[in-house]
Amino acid sequence: MFSAGQPRRTFGRSSSLRPNSTLLSDDGSDSLAISAEEAKYGRIRQHERINVTIPALLHVHGRFQQVKIRDISAGGACLDGVFGVMAADKVVVELLDRRTLSARARWWIAGRCGIAFDTVLELTDDLLELPTISVAA
Repeated sequence: MFSAGQPRRTFGRSSSLRPNSTLLSDDGSDSLAISAEEAKYGRIRQHERINVTIPALLHVHGRFQQVKIRDISAGGACLDGVFGVMAADKVVVELLDRRTLSARARWWIAGRCGIAFDTVLELTDDLLELPTISVAA
């Protein structure tokens, strides 16, 4: 059991806190102290996420696998259909236009994986542009 002053470690989405699991902190260390506010309301995100469905290839451990990007932000993405990945693994996401994004796995659970990009995307990046919705008059 954890006391109020003791750091907690999380895995996956921070709304499901489990004392024996891990999530990488922003500096790459394997432990992350969580404030009482974050424990109650979930981890505060630095970048707005955009829900998408983008097919891609995930290169990890010298192999690749087909995945789908389910949401993306300037700082990272959530991938679906991922296997054989652990927190801290170096990965490369290859888009169908052959563009590659280097990243580190932050968490993996039940086929989903959160990654943090090595270089934050520019807010003007094509991947972060919301689709235009036209309304018929």
